[in-house]
Amino acid sequence: MRLNEYADHDGVGLAELVRSKKVTAKELGRVALDAIRLLEPEISALVDVFDEEVDALSQDTQPEGVFGGVPMLIKDCLLMMEGKPLLNGSRLCQGMTAPHDSDLMTRYRATGVTVVGLTKAPEFGYNPTTEPLAGGPVHNPWRKGLSAGGSSGGTAAAVVAGYTPFGHGNDGGGSIRIPASACGLVGLKPTRGRNPLGPDFGEALFGMSCEHILSRTVRDSALMLDCTSGPGVGDPYSIPRSEGGFAADLDHAPRKLTIGFSEAPPWAPPPQPDVAAAVRRAVEDLTGMGHELRECAPHFDKDALNHAISTAWIVGESAWIHATAQAAGRMPGPNTLEQLTWNIYREGQAMTASGAILTVLGGFNQGCRSIARFFENHDILVIPTVAQTARPHGELNQNADLSGQEWWDQLQGYMPYTAMFNVTGQPSISLPLGVSMDGLPIGVQIVARFGAEALLLRIARQFELARPWRDRHPATSVWSKTA
Repeated sequence: MRLNEYADHDGVGLAELVRSKKVTAKELGRVALDAIRLLEPEISALVDVFDEEVDALSQDTQPEGVFGGVPMLIKDCLLMMEGKPLLNGSRLCQGMTAPHDSDLMTRYRATGVTVVGLTKAPEFGYNPTTEPLAGGPVHNPWRKGLSAGGSSGGTAAAVVAGYTPFGHGNDGGGSIRIPASACGLVGLKPTRGRNPLGPDFGEALFGMSCEHILSRTVRDSALMLDCTSGPGVGDPYSIPRSEGGFAADLDHAPRKLTIGFSEAPPWAPPPQPDVAAAVRRAVEDLTGMGHELRECAPHFDKDALNHAISTAWIVGESAWIHATAQAAGRMPGPNTLEQLTWNIYREGQAMTASGAILTVLGGFNQGCRSIARFFENHDILVIPTVAQTARPHGELNQNADLSGQEWWDQLQGYMPYTAMFNVTGQPSISLPLGVSMDGLPIGVQIVARFGAEALLLRIARQFELARPWRDRHPATSVWSKTA
């Protein structure tokens, strides 16, 4: 199989080729490794490449699972794959390996995927760009020198460039949706409790953190969610499985919906004009689909909620770093952590437990109740994913000498629209529905009520059919190299 043929298929399509014996899992793995060797010197998206996983495949064995034989990447943050590096983008974790599979990794294996590599993340996932001192920045395949977003930026860059059809990401404040917007991908943040975080994490970041994939097609995202969703043993949150499955329901057009929208949500400064225009065009499309559109947005105390979110991140990161340092047998410090990470580690260690918990839970409670009122009268909300297109490297610097609150306040100029839905636990998806005047992708975010991924995915599929994005490819990609 040639590289461009491989890259033209999504995960569902590649799995069909394997099942029909038109290609073997080993052949697909080798082509994925060829793509990595071709592009990785320019993009620098990976921490490690797992040639051994491909070598271990039999030429004659037909892999089981709905994605049997499909190459996949996992993110170097949170998720664990037994025996593989576990670096979390940090010098503190140098030499560490995962002691066992995470519950979600076990479910990925059951789909039959071949994991061909580990993608870069910012240090402990604490940045909406992926530029760790440990390993260096990931370049956006659309334009060298620009960020691929974060914290799942390594995965986003690799998938949009054609290394694999999809890859793992996680999202504690926008970390799937932000890089999906920066790179032009489908990025679904599932409902809280939809995918497991165990056994090592339960209520990660006070319930804000969740995991799924970034993909080039809606059906890959839907089918993978069918495969991975459902609580693990002892999970603190659970949500019933979707009746009939997410993928099977994709092509059923939703009923007429009541949709709220805002090109410039009132809790943040106006976005870049190209971003607002992308939302406006999406609204026009939804109107043409027969839905009722209202220009409005949720109202909440943004200062109180932002302070609660910042505190949750400081406390959560500090505890995670402390546990990691104990496991690694080395001390956190300026020689093992970036400056901002070192600052928030010390901030978190100095906080009183009661004060931090009351700040987080009180702010989250008020924010959740305020935002929920909006969804009593609206089925979905359409807003920007981020306020700007992909930012230049160095603009969001995790090695800066800032406090946790100063850092969060700085980030609001770029990503003011995502973290509140980590707080509420609602599902939201970024779709590549816009292109800036200078040719960069723009994501539009669609948010639904708690548990309504099926509705989001059906709307996403309608957009995918009406305004296909699969044939838009970045300057540095399998397609450009094999044209």
